[in-house]
Amino acid sequence: MLAGLDKMASRNKSESKSYGGQRVKRLQVGIESTTLANGLKVVIAPDTTAPVVTVGVYYKIGFRLEPQGRSGFAHLFEHMMFQGSANAPKMQHIKADQFERGVLNGSTSYDVTNYYEAVPSNALERVLGSKPTACAR
Repeated sequence: MLAGLDKMASRNKSESKSYGGQRVKRLQVGIESTTLANGLKVVIAPDTTAPVVTVGVYYKIGFRLEPQGRSGFAHLFEHMMFQGSANAPKMQHIKADQFERGVLNGSTSYDVTNYYEAVPSNALERVLGSKPTACAR
């Protein structure tokens, strides 16, 4: 998957338009997606304008599925994602992101729970490596 990023990024095209007498390039980011054999949908939107990557994981589950009078489970599971995994003990990936000046967070809404990490592009493999076992929790 990583090898394909350069190929996909080269397909992005920029057009220029005039605004207020100045030529401005219009940003166009191509979006590609595929669904893996295990049902995981992967969406890639390469943008080479900055050496930064964001990895987001979205679950189609939120507090709408909680039994009436028993709320908080979706939010609890959101916090469990930050408890580490077999590949990244508790707090290791958080400390690594902070060291690299990256950011991470998560949120729970009515029908979605999400997590994201935005880090320098040279940390992409580390971030992706922490996801499989954390997602399996």
